[in-house]
Amino acid sequence: MSSGRPLRTIVEAIVSRELSPAARQSVIADFARKRLAEGLAQNERATGRIVPYQQVVDGRQGAALESVDPDRGRILFLFHVASNELFVWIADMLVRHAPRLTGRYADSFRLFAGGRQIEVGEALPKADEYAFLNVQPYAGRLERGWSGQAPDGVLQAVAALAKVRYADVAQVRFTYRHFSEFGLAPKPTTRAEKASNRTPAIMVSLR
Repeated sequence: MSSGRPLRTIVEAIVSRELSPAARQSVIADFARKRLAEGLAQNERATGRIVPYQQVVDGRQGAALESVDPDRGRILFLFHVASNELFVWIADMLVRHAPRLTGRYADSFRLFAGGRQIEVGEALPKADEYAFLNVQPYAGRLERGWSGQAPDGVLQAVAALAKVRYADVAQVRFTYRHFSEFGLAPKPTTRAEKASNRTPAIMVSLR
């Protein structure tokens, strides 16, 4: 939300006065609220809706603005405009990279937030991690080069691209998770069930 050197100069001028740490925290918090209001209004004009955001104070998500370090603190408001773009982009790339025979695999990608399925493009619910996976049981074989149309896999290829493209807004990684974590299968009780329940997934954590 920085508008360049003038904004930085104003902030530095405010906090450089001979104020107590608590007073400087209060001034910085009030200034941040004004910038947040401007950002919310700007995003609403651009999108026609109120854009959700995350508040990060000195690396602590959801912390109070007044808890900012008065000397070296950092306040971030992470609007989900870019985040939604990230999820839409991943969903589109998964379909584009999907091998096609019947079209069933390409239609079977799902997005989950904290284990609950959500629709791509909707307002993102708060979650520690978001997961893309394919609900077809042969998804794992496709990641191991089973199809000549996708010799390098699908989810792992898209995860590698997204990791670079959106490095500034999210941590993206490819891994394997259990269907049971998303309510798509019973919780495994044996080693064999645990192995068969694993499916490739793209995990996304917003910064």
